[in-house]
Amino acid sequence: MIVGGFPEGGTLRFLKDFALEGNDLGGRRAYLVRPQELPEMRLRDIETRSYKAIDVDRSPVIEFDGCRRLGDRITEGRMYVISNYFEGQTLIRKDEGFLRWTEKLMTKARRTLKKAPASFFYYGEAAWQLRGTGIEFG
Repeated sequence: MIVGGFPEGGTLRFLKDFALEGNDLGGRRAYLVRPQELPEMRLRDIETRSYKAIDVDRSPVIEFDGCRRLGDRITEGRMYVISNYFEGQTLIRKDEGFLRWTEKLMTKARRTLKKAPASFFYYGEAAWQLRGTGIEFG
């Protein structure tokens, strides 16, 4: 499942895809979560704002930022997971089933996306097709 970031009023927003109106390459921050782990999602208050954020440290989620097109430049996206966190002085490891799932998704992404030469960044097909048009990556 895809959960949108910054839930208003503490209610999770579910997305059908990563598309963002007005931005042909996405760029939306979202969180990937398995349906059975939705009850384990944790939110935290943002003190300076009127919304909550997903607590990525304690929640079984993969943080996803899609590439964004900014004029003649495409920024990198990322998939990021936290596998351990501290609760006080105790190091907590997230559930092994969740961690196996994240490894499968990361492996699939590395096999599906194209790696840019001389970097650690991967791009989807839409972004990759723009490489020869003079658009700057980074």
